[in-house]
Amino acid sequence: MTAVPDTVVYTVEATTLRRYLVAPAADGELLPLLVGFHGYGENADRNLQALRAIPGVDQWRVASVQELHRFY
Repeated sequence: MTAVPDTVVYTVEATTLRRYLVAPAADGELLPLLVGFHGYGENADRNLQALRAIPGVDQWRVASVQELHRFY
């Protein structure tokens, strides 16, 4: 199994927190992008963990978007 690079966290200025996490492909190449949106009671971190459990996903860049809501 290939080592997974560290997750990169980006933020977007807003009156309510919004952010998205990006996990680059294992080999650092600009490959296809898989984008996930979390469900109720989840956040971007939890969703990214679920996306990383998909078989073969280490060959993709993976992004997880967090909802624009004060709850998170």
